[in-house]
Parts: sequence; structure tokens; C-alpha cells
Amino acid sequence: MDNNLRKLKALIRSYSRVAVAFSGGVDSSLLLAISSEELPGNVLALTARTPFQSAGEVEMARNFARKLGVSQEIITVNILENEAIASNPTNRCYLCKKEIFKTLLKVAKKKGCEVLFDGTNADDTKDYRPGLKAIKELGIESPFMKLGLGKKWIRKQSKELNLPTWDLPANACLASRISYHTRITTDLLRRIEEGENFLKKLGLTGVRLRIYNDVACVEVDPSQIKSIFEDDKHLLILEKIKEMGFTVVALDLEGHVSGKLNRRIVEIG
Repeated sequence: MDNNLRKLKALIRSYSRVAVAFSGGVDSSLLLAISSEELPGNVLALTARTPFQSAGEVEMARNFARKLGVSQEIITVNILENEAIASNPTNRCYLCKKEIFKTLLKVAKKKGCEVLFDGTNADDTKDYRPGLKAIKELGIESPFMKLGLGKKWIRKQSKELNLPTWDLPANACLASRISYHTRITTDLLRRIEEGENFLKKLGLTGVRLRIYNDVACVEVDPSQIKSIFEDDKHLLILEKIKEMGFTVVALDLEGHVSGKLNRRIVEIG
């Protein structure tokens, strides 16, 4: 057995009953699967439903938990009712994580869980992630982070366990598409989701629709930038996104890069 896997299992078994903050993504899916294996009948999956998620994410998480036979609670968190979050400051991720995890923590304690796990991994420290501060402040346990385990290791273990999530593309909440200090509304989030779904239907991958004021900027995998100008795809994209209410439609020639909106913040320090 992989030595890191052995350590992870030992850490999980040091508790008798745990809750896992479960989004249905690569990291939390592996954590939930191993936890359910090590503590059968004593694992609770807690999934937050917020406006920052796409419509299919909660359903995907529900199906995964059901397949594992793990008890799950889906908790609605109306984060846009918090004006500090809706105004979209540079520490929005911190405020949002604090709101969500405070709610999940209350449910975990009420259900008799000793600890709330989350899937933050060692690679998450490489970007501007103010949400990590919130997790630490609330005493949330991040096993992957604690053991220095990154995304490559997590994907490898997920594949060996035949988890359907092992090769899911990296994802982030819909709010991460909106430039800081641009107000977040449910309508804007749904338009971003609609636009990204349209781009995916055209066969594009690594899709992001970034919003800079009234400019909608399309990001795709760098290898696919050239294909946008084949078969008049660019005209279809232009028409669709303008129909959605954006006055300017741009294409990012660098392609999709995770955390792009954080670059200026990191530069400023």
C-alpha cells in the first residue's frame, strides 16, 4: 500500500465519526470514499447548495454519495444575502468559505461528528486562496493538506479506486469568473453558466467565461484557440453571448489558466 495512503487512513481512523464537506469534485470525492471505507456507517457527507454552483453539481454529489451508501445532508446557504459577499471584494472567497463552513460545522456537530473534513490539498497553497484562512480559523481538518498530498496523488488514487471523478477537469465556483468589485447577482451567475454550457456544446474544453465589467471574455484550452475560428464558431459564440446581454465579447489569447483574476492581487501582495 502507498505509504501516504496508509497515513491518510490512519488519520481518518483516529476519529470515530466524521463529516466531510462534499462538493462532488475530485478531492472531496476521494476523501469521502476513503472515509466511508475506514469508518463504515460513521461518515456524513455535507453538501452546500449555493448560487455559486452550476445546476448539475449538487446532483452529481448526490449520486456519488448514494452510490457509496453514505448518508448525506444537502444544506442551502443563501450567501448572496450577505452584502459583504455580493459586493465581491478581493477577500470574497474568505467571506464565502466562512459563511458556508460555519453552517456545515453546525450541522456536523448536531449530527454527532467529531470533526469536519474538507478536501483542500497541498497544491491549493500555490494560488491566492483567502478561503484557506477561513477553514483554518474554524478548525476544519484538511487531511490532504496536512499530509502534503497534492492533486496528482489524489487523481492517481482516485483512478486506482475506479472513482468516476478521477479525471474530472479542474473547476471553481461561478463567482470566480467575475472580476473583483463587480457585483455578484443570481442573474449574472446563471448567464455565466448558460454561456459556458453553450461553449461546451461546441466541443470546447477548459471553458471559462470571465466577466470584466460589461466585457465577457472567453477562455478555452490553449490548444483549441485556433479551432474557434473554424466553421464560424466565433460567430456563433459572438451571437449567443451578445444575446445574453454582454456588449463586448473577447477571446483570451492565452487560453484558460486557473486563478487568472488573482494575478493582480498576487502582484500587489
